[in-house]
Amino acid sequence: MNKKKHKKQPAKKSLFSFTIRKKLMLSFIIILLIPSISIGYTSYLKAQEEIKNQIAMSADENVKILDAFIMNFIKPKMADTNYFSTRLKKDFYNEEELDETINSFSQYKELHPEAVAIYAGSENGDLVIYPRADLPDDFDATTRPWYQGAMEAKGQAYITEPYVDAVSGDILITVAQKLGDRSGVIGIDLSLSALSELTDNIAIGKEGYPFILSAAGSYLVHPSEETGTEADASWTKEVLEKEKGQVQYTLDGVRKEMRFTTNELTGMKVIGTMNLDEISSAVRPILLSTILFVGIFILVGAAISYMIVRSITRPLNQLVLATDKVSEGDLTQKFDVKNNDEISKLGMSFNKMVQSLQHLINQVGEKAVHLASSSEQLTASSEQNNMATEQVANSIQEVASATEQQTEKVKESTAVVKDMSSRIQQIMLNTNIVAKTANETNEVVVKGNSAIDLSTSQMKNINKTVSELGSIVHTLGKRSEEIGQIVNVISEIADQTNLLALNAAIEAARAGEHGRGFAVVADEVRKLAEQSSKSTESIRELISTIQTDTNSAIYSMEKGTAEVEKGIDLVNNAGDAFSHIQQFADTVSSQIAEVSASIKDMAEGADQVVEIVSAIEEIAAVTTSESQDVSAATEEQLASMEEIAASAASLSGMAEELLDSIKKFKVN
Repeated sequence: MNKKKHKKQPAKKSLFSFTIRKKLMLSFIIILLIPSISIGYTSYLKAQEEIKNQIAMSADENVKILDAFIMNFIKPKMADTNYFSTRLKKDFYNEEELDETINSFSQYKELHPEAVAIYAGSENGDLVIYPRADLPDDFDATTRPWYQGAMEAKGQAYITEPYVDAVSGDILITVAQKLGDRSGVIGIDLSLSALSELTDNIAIGKEGYPFILSAAGSYLVHPSEETGTEADASWTKEVLEKEKGQVQYTLDGVRKEMRFTTNELTGMKVIGTMNLDEISSAVRPILLSTILFVGIFILVGAAISYMIVRSITRPLNQLVLATDKVSEGDLTQKFDVKNNDEISKLGMSFNKMVQSLQHLINQVGEKAVHLASSSEQLTASSEQNNMATEQVANSIQEVASATEQQTEKVKESTAVVKDMSSRIQQIMLNTNIVAKTANETNEVVVKGNSAIDLSTSQMKNINKTVSELGSIVHTLGKRSEEIGQIVNVISEIADQTNLLALNAAIEAARAGEHGRGFAVVADEVRKLAEQSSKSTESIRELISTIQTDTNSAIYSMEKGTAEVEKGIDLVNNAGDAFSHIQQFADTVSSQIAEVSASIKDMAEGADQVVEIVSAIEEIAAVTTSESQDVSAATEEQLASMEEIAASAASLSGMAEELLDSIKKFKVN
């Protein structure tokens, strides 16, 4: 007996083959990391968004402040120009009114220092200005843009595009309005230096700033660009095309965003720009604090997790050590249960398992002894059953052979009977066809006989009609002769009338002038007589033709009557022949019906024979099959007995091996 020794194979290590301690530590760290990083990152994004919104709100507010400043700065000047347009007289530039005009201008200038100059231009080109200025001799106020713009403004204030003063370098705009009597234009030059000072005092974030563009796109107020320079940047087109909005752009490698709006009065673009990198700088301390907090939280959590994991894995390692010894056959191991947690319950289950194994090993040892003795007895019984089964198998094979021969004979008989039944079925089918044909022939003969009777009656009617027609034609011939006689009489009368007309014409000629009217009548009578003679001749020819045709019709009628009489005789003969055929067909149909009934009975008998023979064949086949099954079952039983004998021998050997294996376990 060979004994196989099994060596303990080391477990294959993979990427995920961690110990429970490592898995628990990794799980705790992940549980700590995910919410910490999520909360920190979310806080960072929220802070970044909040700071961006604050800077953006600051930019929007400053843009609104500048826009409102421009509105509040210019609107009063529009009201002032409107006031002067109603107060100035048409001859304001004459010597009588000039002092008063200059005086009102100086008073206004003292009250409004932002006004650089105030002036009025007349329709003849004169200009009155304060403070006084030296003007060229050829100066014409009507050619100036402020004058022309105000005259076209339909009584409203006209505001010029901002421009740079050539003397002071300040940004100026002119608010002008035509006088109420259209005799000139009043204008006020305003300095936007206050606007520049205001923008210098406004900051957006740390590095952001506001600036102003003209409606044409030139810099008016900017911390670094020169006043009057045309803006030529990536954002310029979009800002000039839109009323308001926001644009992101990059300047010298710095990401920026601007908020802008359009002043309703002047069309100026009021813009506030901010540095987007300031947002990152502002939230960077929050990010660092978050990282530090997450790191501390992870370290503390890792320490706590280590303590928890250690309290879990220490008893597990003890249990693993005891389990390894049990796997080597030492069933004396016992786990020391101290707590009431799941691991302690697992230790209690381990102790129960070891006790059960001890009890099981003891029982298996006892059963193995009984199994060895029982297997020897089973081997002896199997050998005796083998001999008896071989004898039964030989007998069954002889029965199966005889049954197969019987089945072959029954199959041959079945084939012959089925062939005979098939032929009888074919004869019955042909007989049915003949019977159907005879019936159809009988129906045709009956229809033919009816047609002969109808033809005979019709021929008699035709004969009668032809006879009547002949009589009518004879009568027509006689009437034609009578008409001919009448026509002859008419012809003779016409000849006599013609002769009398001729004599009357001769007598009228003799009478001279008195007989002229009678001569005319006689001539007309003569013409009428000639026409009557011609018509009579035509009638005579027509009657002659009718008489000829009538004679031909009479001949044809007589000939047709003879043919009709012959046809009647032939139809009568055909009727007699059809009567004989009908009698013969009735006899044939009756005989065929009797033959068909006999063949049908024969077919039914043949079907019964086929069913009986088929049943015999099925029984024989079943018998053969069952015999073969019994023979096969007997052979299988014989093989099974041999296998049982072999298994009994093998079982005896296994019982010995089992006893040897049980000896390896240490129970006490």
